[in-house]
Amino acid sequence: MIIEKYGVLLKRISQNDIELIREKRNSHAISSKMIYQKEISIEEQLTWFKSVNNFHNFYYLIFYNNEPIGMINDKNVDWNDKVSEAGLFIWEKRYLNTIVPSLASLCLLEVGFEILDWNETSIEVLKSNSDAIIFNKQVGFIEVENGKKKVARFKLTRQRYDAKARNFILAMTKLNDKKTLKLFLSKEDIDSGLTSQIENVIQNSNRNIKEINCNDGKGHEYSIL
Repeated sequence: MIIEKYGVLLKRISQNDIELIREKRNSHAISSKMIYQKEISIEEQLTWFKSVNNFHNFYYLIFYNNEPIGMINDKNVDWNDKVSEAGLFIWEKRYLNTIVPSLASLCLLEVGFEILDWNETSIEVLKSNSDAIIFNKQVGFIEVENGKKKVARFKLTRQRYDAKARNFILAMTKLNDKKTLKLFLSKEDIDSGLTSQIENVIQNSNRNIKEINCNDGKGHEYSIL
């Protein structure tokens, strides 16, 4: 599964990617900003991958200029209630203070709320991670009580998405040469049944989501404009 817009590409992770992710996740620069800060072993990483390699968890490598620069996720998906939890980390330092992480987040929000018709998504971040908190508030996330001293929880409802995040996406789309969001589903996605799950949602949508040609799989294209 691949999501593409703004020159950013999100590729759903495979087992071949997990050692790279483990190496980056264990670095002090990343782990110090995460809620779970212990070093992750090879065995723990494989166990984690097997637990999230399903229809309810979507972890993506973020590619920019053909280089993997971080990971973003939409996890604990409830297809009936249409809710999920999100997260992101960037390991390439030269992109940390650029617009690229924000563009990756907007890609995921557009897929969630425009393609998959989510009602709500939520995030948890360390209260010390001020950059993440500022961005998420800007796009409409509101803080909710979670009873934790060091961790803040935020949620983005459908109403808040329509009022704020959607306007961010519209503005960035108008400024960017690549106006459409593209979603590619691989042969593996078809064989696993994920494609059917997603296409059931698309078929019931009133949005103008077009099917496009895709080698060895299926593709969809959507314009928010």
